[in-house]
Amino acid sequence: MINFELDASGDIQLEDGQIKTISDRLESIRQKATVALNTFEGEWFLNITFGVPYREEILIKNPSVSRISAALRDTLESVSGVSTVTELSINIDRATRVLSAAFELNIETGETITVSVEGETETSGGFESLLYLSSM
Repeated sequence: MINFELDASGDIQLEDGQIKTISDRLESIRQKATVALNTFEGEWFLNITFGVPYREEILIKNPSVSRISAALRDTLESVSGVSTVTELSINIDRATRVLSAAFELNIETGETITVSVEGETETSGGFESLLYLSSM
């Protein structure tokens, strides 16, 4: 399967007018994991179960670390090429409303890759939005 290379903002990369593709398997899986983490469950009309249940499990009042952990783990383990999440570290700074998470993923070949995210949330008048979520 061919994967288009995405930049940090999720846009397709072009080079000399041509769409760049990813040939490295590890980078391809890392990008798929990043896309999954940057997608709200129900956002993609072709697969409404794809993505993270942010609205149900994370962008709520007093979110449970164990439920966040389970939601992120389930999302990452559903990514093609990922066997298991071997390490998971979550930190919630309730004062600044920032969630940080780092993952170590074991892929089908036995190799390991790491993915980390930091998300800042804001809730006002019942409207919840993810202001910043990026993968490093």
